[in-house]
Amino acid sequence: MPTISAAQQQTIPLEEGRALTLSGAPGAVGIVYRLDQALGGTNSLQSWAIGSGSVAPLGPFPSAEKFLITCSVGSVTATVVNATLTSPGVVTDNFGSVTGLKGLGGGGGRFATSILRNEALVKHWGCSGANGLLQTSGQSGSAWSMCVKMEMEAPFHAVRLLRVNRSGLNALGGGKALVFVTESNAIDASYGLTLSQNLSRPVYNVGGTATAYNAIAPAGTVNGYQNVNWPGREVVALTNATTTATVTTKVPHGLVTANTVTVRDADLAAYNVTAAAITVLNTTQFTYPMATDPGAAATAMGTYTANACGTLKPNLNQTFALSEKSPMKSRPTRLDGGSRPLLGLIFWHDGTAQSFPFHNVSIAVRGPTAAMRGRTVQVGAILADAVGNLGWNFSLDTVLMDVFPVVSFSVPVLSIWGVGDSTWQNDGLTATKMSSWLYRACMDVSTPTAPVVYANFGASSQSSATYWAQAKGALAAGTPPPSVLWIGLDSVNDGVNNDGTLQSAFALAQDVIATAKKYGIPVVVMSPRMPNNTLNAAQYAIKVAQDAALAALAAAYGIQWVPFTGLGDGAVPERWLPSAGQYAATSFTGSIAGTLLTVSSLATASAPVTPGQQIFGAGVTAGTTIVGYGGSAGTFIVSPSQTVSSTAMSSLATCNISTGAPAVVSIANAVVAGQSCMFTSTVALPEGIPSGTQLFVAANPAPTTTTFSVSLTPDGPAITATVAGIGVHSVFFGRDGIHENESTIEAALAPQGATFIRSLAVA
Repeated sequence: MPTISAAQQQTIPLEEGRALTLSGAPGAVGIVYRLDQALGGTNSLQSWAIGSGSVAPLGPFPSAEKFLITCSVGSVTATVVNATLTSPGVVTDNFGSVTGLKGLGGGGGRFATSILRNEALVKHWGCSGANGLLQTSGQSGSAWSMCVKMEMEAPFHAVRLLRVNRSGLNALGGGKALVFVTESNAIDASYGLTLSQNLSRPVYNVGGTATAYNAIAPAGTVNGYQNVNWPGREVVALTNATTTATVTTKVPHGLVTANTVTVRDADLAAYNVTAAAITVLNTTQFTYPMATDPGAAATAMGTYTANACGTLKPNLNQTFALSEKSPMKSRPTRLDGGSRPLLGLIFWHDGTAQSFPFHNVSIAVRGPTAAMRGRTVQVGAILADAVGNLGWNFSLDTVLMDVFPVVSFSVPVLSIWGVGDSTWQNDGLTATKMSSWLYRACMDVSTPTAPVVYANFGASSQSSATYWAQAKGALAAGTPPPSVLWIGLDSVNDGVNNDGTLQSAFALAQDVIATAKKYGIPVVVMSPRMPNNTLNAAQYAIKVAQDAALAALAAAYGIQWVPFTGLGDGAVPERWLPSAGQYAATSFTGSIAGTLLTVSSLATASAPVTPGQQIFGAGVTAGTTIVGYGGSAGTFIVSPSQTVSSTAMSSLATCNISTGAPAVVSIANAVVAGQSCMFTSTVALPEGIPSGTQLFVAANPAPTTTTFSVSLTPDGPAITATVAGIGVHSVFFGRDGIHENESTIEAALAPQGATFIRSLAVA
């Protein structure tokens, strides 16, 4: 137990399993340094102020670590003791393997070092679009350049791009891109620049003047755009006719004439070229010029990179193309004083040759919003090739092609993927169309020193098998695996709970576990489906049993099981809380004697019970309707006559639905365009109106206080009904429109997500 006085120092070796405790006399000042064994124990790797606590050897040297103890004021006492590592000191993956020690703290709030990433996918939009997972209608046939400028969670030094093809019609070829950094987050004529310059060009503060660069950065500088190159397909033949080379690829190459390629590592040097313009012969062959005749076909074909990308035509699932890294250091400051660095990209695709799917981004995200936690995403467009010709000027727009950055950050980041259905993608549930609950949770927790980066793999209206396949496809394409994979193990889109859904959910869970092991994903989080208003008591009992069985499976593998709370009403069968806006019905406790309904209590925040509503509940005859008020408060006349003991009941409004283009729903209402709704019928709805499916109040024709039409998507055309329905039709409404989901689902789940993410940090 040596004592080191002022102006003294001492080196102490520590064997594995031993720890060093340091204490100082009152007023003492000292520092302990961990020395680098690879340099002979002379160079400091880490340092701690005296009094920070025990320091245990961290390896990788099996014999001993060396620590240098210094004292500048007073005296310091050093004690070597047996070290005890207790949870959460040891980090394990979901399969019990020890992956490392958690980072030493000191109040920094770091995440477990073994799960951090240096590169992460930044995917701010989910997998589905307005026309589905694989879009076959509503595609653009325009020649289109898109510009996206968005804030990153931390400084960065390189970028790749992930091109996603969700066209159900076409392979998408010949797409070209540029990336850039900027100090301007303006989208107007600020700083003496044009809107286009602020939106789409590298802008730097040069000697106090905002300067826009409109060129590829010259060699030896960073002033301008950076090119994006894409790895080519596997080459199966490399032949020639004098100085013209012909490349044959194993699968379609996705290039177009005038794209350029760089060929490397062919065994005959003449084939190796840089930025040679190609002529496309067919989907698997192209030619390029050489300086000399190689005299023979290549035996070792080598590889090529291209200035453009091609994605195969999707079959059941989306396809992906991942670019090579473009070195690009983020700017340390912003003209507006903002703290988050800005990343920009320009992507060109010729839709006249291959129509392409797209999303419509809300204009709200151009500026800081509470939903996006102050982050911004700005989109522009020009109907021309703005990659090949930098002279074009961009205008603000809302069209987003599926191109997302994969960023190499300058500090370790926690990368989180959210994989689920529409309650995860949230494009139809939030005004911003991208601020999903898990995205918000990540933004709530993220800091510049401990950044959290989110990738949205939610897929609206898709089954669990389908949305999981998209995430697996991205991993197979080479996308860096996340720190945390959070997945909904089953979905309302899988159908009502039964033995089949349980079997499928177990199979999916096992595949998730195997995939996480394969790609080295250290943390897996599993969650059940959210409430479902269509389940009867028997189906709900199966759901409860299924959730319990899946939770037990997760526990067996040490996987975090996170059941969502604050969304259901707690009844059996459970329903969405009325405030959740998910087709909220009137909820109450009541009994029926003959034709007299007596309501004994009304659920909090529930809509009132009124004539014209249908009643549902255990023992209630199907099609029971409230036809008038009773003779006293809380009583109503119903038909048909029956006897039902006091039980939980719900009711919803009946309506008329006409045929025509469009179909018109007649009912007193206060709906707004875009509000969610769902219809049921005692027999059959008009043809064209799906039963039990989320629909939306159409904007055209505009809804009135007595009529409205419906669409399949929030912004879609009104539905046409061709054959009249039969029976009594009922409608559920999202209580306050689809954006009520934003204030309930997002408000309930974002804090739960943030709590879990914070649990990964150590003090």
